[in-house]
Amino acid sequence: DVMWAKDIWRTIDLRHRQNMPLRYPLEGTMSDGERYSLFGLLMEGIKTEEVTPYEFNVITSWKDPFSKVSNLEEVYRQSGGDSVYDNDGNFQRVAQGMTNVLQFHVQEQWYFDKQHSTMKVRIVALAPIYYERYDEFNQPLPSPRLQIPFVVHFPQCRRLFATHSVYNPNNDAQSISFDDLFMQRRFSSNIIAESNVFGNRMLTDYKLGQDVLLEAERIKGELFVIEHDLWEY
Repeated sequence: DVMWAKDIWRTIDLRHRQNMPLRYPLEGTMSDGERYSLFGLLMEGIKTEEVTPYEFNVITSWKDPFSKVSNLEEVYRQSGGDSVYDNDGNFQRVAQGMTNVLQFHVQEQWYFDKQHSTMKVRIVALAPIYYERYDEFNQPLPSPRLQIPFVVHFPQCRRLFATHSVYNPNNDAQSISFDDLFMQRRFSSNIIAESNVFGNRMLTDYKLGQDVLLEAERIKGELFVIEHDLWEY
């Protein structure tokens, strides 16, 4: 039924006011384990083995994000924390967590369903982002280095997301689930890449400064125009 499709990559910045409910609590849980941050909920899903983490390969990048399965110990190692082992050499926990996750990368597919004559979108992958500011010798880097500790398959996370609520800052009597938030697209994001003839290159590869935001708006406008033109005669 898919007549047209295009892959889009976005960044959800947790410092944006609309995305604040996804950022807190920074550590642990609230309301006796009922409230998690988005990163905290993903980590809880990985610990209980309900969610499978995948290792992000810098070489293949987003062309094949689910090629190699990761594990909890590797996720902690990627975060830069110190792993703690018991007397038998088995991994127990990490000495410090990642509280500096301020962004998420989202891979989504926009497609036109000719059976229902509507433009639809489905989220394929989700990945937390943090920035390293010091190298392995504890020296400041010239510029922060982007790191992706793991990637998750979004459809696999939907049951976990559907059973946990996101704090609604406007109405305490009506909470929504993480799944509702993503399906209803109640988050703020910026487009950072699109599938194209050049091989899914990032906008920052060929634009600088404010032009990156203008290019993102152009791509968003194109998605609207494609659906709009299908109904123009």
